[in-house]
Amino acid sequence: MKKLSIVVPVCCQKTKSFELTTVFLDSIKLYTQSENEVIIVDDGSADKEFFERIDKDILIRNETAKGFPAAVNLGIEKASGEYVVILNNDLVMTPNWDKRLIAWFEKDEKLGLLSCTTNKVDGYQNQDYDKEGVQYQYADVVTGFLMMLPRKILNELKEQSIKNKQDGYWLDRRFGLGGQCDSSLCVETKKLGYQVAIARDVFVHHVGSMSFRELFNNDAKRSIEYSKSRVDLLRKKYKNNNNMETQNSIKAQVDNTTDKPLIMIAVPSVNSEIRVELTNQLIHWSHSDRFRIRIKFITGTLPLDNARSQAVNEFMEVSNSPEDRLFFIDSDIIPPLEALDKLYDANKDIIGALCFMMKPDDKGMMVPVPVALKYDENKKYIVHFDGEGITEIDAYGLAACMIKRKVFETITERIFKFEYYPDGTLKLVGDFYACQIFQKFGFKVYCDFNTICEHIKSIGLREINNLMLNVQQRK
Repeated sequence: MKKLSIVVPVCCQKTKSFELTTVFLDSIKLYTQSENEVIIVDDGSADKEFFERIDKDILIRNETAKGFPAAVNLGIEKASGEYVVILNNDLVMTPNWDKRLIAWFEKDEKLGLLSCTTNKVDGYQNQDYDKEGVQYQYADVVTGFLMMLPRKILNELKEQSIKNKQDGYWLDRRFGLGGQCDSSLCVETKKLGYQVAIARDVFVHHVGSMSFRELFNNDAKRSIEYSKSRVDLLRKKYKNNNNMETQNSIKAQVDNTTDKPLIMIAVPSVNSEIRVELTNQLIHWSHSDRFRIRIKFITGTLPLDNARSQAVNEFMEVSNSPEDRLFFIDSDIIPPLEALDKLYDANKDIIGALCFMMKPDDKGMMVPVPVALKYDENKKYIVHFDGEGITEIDAYGLAACMIKRKVFETITERIFKFEYYPDGTLKLVGDFYACQIFQKFGFKVYCDFNTICEHIKSIGLREINNLMLNVQQRK
């Protein structure tokens, strides 16, 4: 018996998908240490000859697509390893991934199903949740881009599925193309008395192109509707199960779906230093009952325009709904706690909270001025002091700015193109360039003058008020 059986369902329709599958298989060959067998399940892919060229031990063919659950079940049927791992074909594996996963099973006799961390997933499996010293944690459910189970657990799951008359021994085929079948497998594993866990000492890169949106020809609405239907099916399957652990598992997965709009909070940072007050805000927002929150710290990506562009690319890859937002916050900005809800509820394509910058007045004294500008009669920017509530402006610094998904879908030019002083420091006009692009494509820019941020590069609000009083007294 081999130590590991690697089951890979593949439903490729486009050239890029085949290319990614090749990269994935190369990474398996390079980085898997255990004696293994690779089982490929071709689930109605377009290029049949491709599977004759690639490295594999067992090839199973479905002439037409039967869906992820059915394909996985066929692969497990042929598996002979002591451990079986189900993998998506858009991953890039990393050194010793298999040894580390197996080691956790050998340490924890309660463990029934194990996954790991990645770059492209909602919830605790995202690498952004890594904490120093935490290498392993239990979970209610895991996302099935990678799931490892021992042969012993698979045998028990098979017996349980026969007893319960489930459609499919391991993954429930009633979930069709897929979606929530992994959550159901987690629930069934826990019903046997075992634990589901995340190995935080294992990371695999997730390219993320094999989504339902590709299967549905990038029809976002259809993709969202399908995802919601899978959640409804999961709820229906366990609606009469009053076990608290089962209900917690279902709730954990439901809370992690597209039922709620996504807000990706992007924090560009040159030196990885984030204000403690901002960190506290982010932690509070991450527990939102209203939104799915993803927090992305962008460090080591310079200049700043590249960091902002990277955030946009990652946002578009994980976003599905027109209600989703990208929220830029600079690492030295502290928005008020209610800013997330207030900016979202404003329902503007582009809206920012009010930030200040320090500028010298005509007498050389440094005074705070709002980073909100309008054009004068000569089409030159002047500071707009008279905003009340949500006010349309012409330019704004993106230090605390929320942008709808449709803005990035519409604009065909590079949005962020900053200019720099000879010493390498950023000119303020960089964000204003982005505002010009927004306006060029027909979008209006707004600032909420009632949502005021504190800014480490300027001063606190009390000091701002005192300075303003001093300026008035000097006139």
